Amino acid sequence: MQKAYEERRTRYGTPERRHIQQIAFPSAEAAENAAQRIAQGTSFEEVAKDLGKTEKDIDLGTVTKAGLIDRTVANAAFALKEGEVSAPVQGRFGPVLLRVVKIEPEQIRPLQEVAGELKQELATARAKADVLKVYDQVEDARAEGKTLAEAAENLKLPTRTIEAIDRSGRDPGGAPIKLPDEQRLLEAAFTTDVGVEHDPLQTQDGYVWFDVVGITPSRERPLDEVKAQVEQRWRDQEIATKLDAKATEILDKVKSGSSLADAADHLKVETLTGLKRGHASGPLSATAVDTVFRTAKDAAGRENAEQPGEQVIFRVTDIVVPPLDLQSADTKRMVETLNRSLSDDLLGEYISRLESEVGVTINQSALNQAVGGGSGDDN
Repeated sequence: MQKAYEERRTRYGTPERRHIQQIAFPSAEAAENAAQRIAQGTSFEEVAKDLGKTEKDIDLGTVTKAGLIDRTVANAAFALKEGEVSAPVQGRFGPVLLRVVKIEPEQIRPLQEVAGELKQELATARAKADVLKVYDQVEDARAEGKTLAEAAENLKLPTRTIEAIDRSGRDPGGAPIKLPDEQRLLEAAFTTDVGVEHDPLQTQDGYVWFDVVGITPSRERPLDEVKAQVEQRWRDQEIATKLDAKATEILDKVKSGSSLADAADHLKVETLTGLKRGHASGPLSATAVDTVFRTAKDAAGRENAEQPGEQVIFRVTDIVVPPLDLQSADTKRMVETLNRSLSDDLLGEYISRLESEVGVTINQSALNQAVGGGSGDDN
C-alpha cells in the first residue's frame, strides 16, 4: 500500500500554487535597469506604474507551474521565495521581471485518507489479471475442441442456459430476461448461427462467452395466443394517455396562478428542499431534478417521476446558491483549468495575429511540443 501510494502520490492532492506578478519590458537593458531600481528600494508596483501598467496588468493570478505557458518563466517563478523578485528572465515573448506574492503549498491527502480507494484500485488491477488468465484458459480449451459447457465445467465457471429469448430480450411469455451487456449480447447472438464459434464479448467486468444452440424462426402469432399481452398494452397506453392529460390539466392551472394544493385535486403535494443537480430526491428522478434546475424561480414544470408510470408537477419556490469556497480542492482545480484554457486561447489568438500580419505559417506540431514543455523538465 505504501509503495503504491508513493507511486500515485500526485493524484491525491493539489499541486503547489503561486500568486505571481510579471512586468514585461521591451529590451533586456530596460529589464536590468528596473531590477537595479528594485534592488535599491523601489517597489515592484512603482516600477510597473512608471511603465504605465496597472496592478491588473501585471497580475498573472494564482497558478500552478503547469498552468504557465512559458516554461522558462514557470521555472524562474517557482524557484523564488514568497515576496522575492527575480532577476531579468528572458521569456518566450521578451524579458520580464517576476514577483511571487503568495505561495500555497502542495496539499496531499495522507495514506490513511485514501487507503480505501487505493485498496479497491489494487484489488481491481489484480482481478483484471486473474480475468485475463481465465480468458486464456477458456480459449485454450475451445481451441482443443471442447464445448463451451465443458470448458466452463473444467474451470468451475458458472454457466447459464436460456431456453428461448427474442431480439428484444424477452422470453416467450413476454417477461424480460436480465443479461450482461444486454444490447451488445443480443445483437451478437442474433447475427450468428448455430455452431458458429465467435470471440467473447468484452464487458466492463470481464468477458462473456456464448453459443447459439437453436433457432426458432420468427412467425406471426395469432390473436388468441397474444390476447393477454395485447389487452395489457392497451390498458397501459390508455393509462398513459389519461395520466398525460391529467398532468397537463394540473400544470395549466398552476401556470394560471393556482397553488399546487388547489390544482392537484386531492393528489399528494409535498415540499422538497436541498436538491442537488444530478441527484434523485424523493419522487424526483435525477433527470427530473435536472429539469427543475433548468426552471426559473416561481415557474412550474413537469417530468417523469422516479417510479415508472408516474409524473410530477412542480413549482420552483426558491433558488439557493451555496457560497463559493475558494480554498476547496474542486474550486482550485476549476480555476486551474480555466487559467490553462485562457492561456491557450490567448496564445492561439497571438499566433493567428502573427500569421496574418507577418505572413508566416506556424509549425503547429513543433509549437505544441514547445508550449507543452515536454515532461516539465528544463529542456
